[in-house]
Amino acid sequence: QPKGALDPLLQDFWISALAKVQHFEDRLHEVWSVGAVALFASLASDGSQAFFCALIAATTTDFHIQVLFFMLLVFVCASSMRTLYPLAAATTRCQSMAPCSKKYRSIRQLAGAAGTLKMNVDAETKYITFMSHMDRSNFGITIPVLGTVTISMLISKATILAAVVPTAFTVARNYLQKINENYNHTGFNATA
Repeated sequence: QPKGALDPLLQDFWISALAKVQHFEDRLHEVWSVGAVALFASLASDGSQAFFCALIAATTTDFHIQVLFFMLLVFVCASSMRTLYPLAAATTRCQSMAPCSKKYRSIRQLAGAAGTLKMNVDAETKYITFMSHMDRSNFGITIPVLGTVTISMLISKATILAAVVPTAFTVARNYLQKINENYNHTGFNATA
């Protein structure tokens, strides 16, 4: 134990730990009041790029250009997910309960392991208070609108994108081809 570190068997340790967690949660609001605009601007930029890639891919008749813009669309969507990965990794470091080596244990795992220590009544009361707070809160990185950013949340969003993007692309392409066929019968070409 480093010199000056608090002993987890004493109530001061758990009082200090709870104060630090609450301070982190308070600071998170300050971070998002500044950083949310930049993050949402980045995600909006990625979204508009993806939209225009889909639009170009759906409206062109050249198969090679369609494939190129569809691949670009997938790349833009993946890069927007990659933007959120560091935030998800930080949340994992805070609250993951997945089995791992001691080196990679989350704050919640480390605090849970302290439950086996023999503590005095005051320390145990503060430990229970700390663990109650940890269990009640979404300790980690929380973004307004998206919620707590976790790796499983990113995977679920990527799965939705993987299912929706090709389907939307196909529906849009078929719709535009049908419009083009209708206009070709009247002498107007929509994709020219």
